[in-house]
Amino acid sequence: MDDPNRGEGLHASDIYGSLYEHLEPNRFKRDGAPPDLKMAIGLAWEQYLEKVLILNGVLAARPGELRSPEGILYSPDLLIVNGEDRIGEIKATFMSAAGGVAHPKRDKWFTQVKLYCWWTEIPRARFYALYLCGDYRKNRDPILEVSNVDFTYKELRDNHKLCMNHARSEKLI
Repeated sequence: MDDPNRGEGLHASDIYGSLYEHLEPNRFKRDGAPPDLKMAIGLAWEQYLEKVLILNGVLAARPGELRSPEGILYSPDLLIVNGEDRIGEIKATFMSAAGGVAHPKRDKWFTQVKLYCWWTEIPRARFYALYLCGDYRKNRDPILEVSNVDFTYKELRDNHKLCMNHARSEKLI
């Protein structure tokens, strides 16, 4: 399924997707386009949550597609401006909720959001993670986890450097 709102050119997802394909090839090997149904679930969840947040007084909006200083396109799910600006990242996943957002299986999420934080100069993020199958143990009902994460300048700089070095080594840029 193609995203009609996605512009032409290199996207941040091309870079961190390629990086994780190298780091964990058994987990992240790309075999063509992503499954349409999973993508549709994720997009529906993003659109629904955005409306619910706004109706509940959260000052949040989709910024649309942005361009980094390097010319790379990226699309944060939300810019949240309630008190402290944050990058909002909305996830719907079939992964287990065990371990939460901080579990190493979610490292790719952090790589993504740290790039967005670096480029927007907003060192804080909020994850809205919907675990569709709960923890696969005691609870198979969906679980919503909302987590705020603050990054240091060094964390953001090092992540950006890692991603840009990978992009250059793969001749993406």
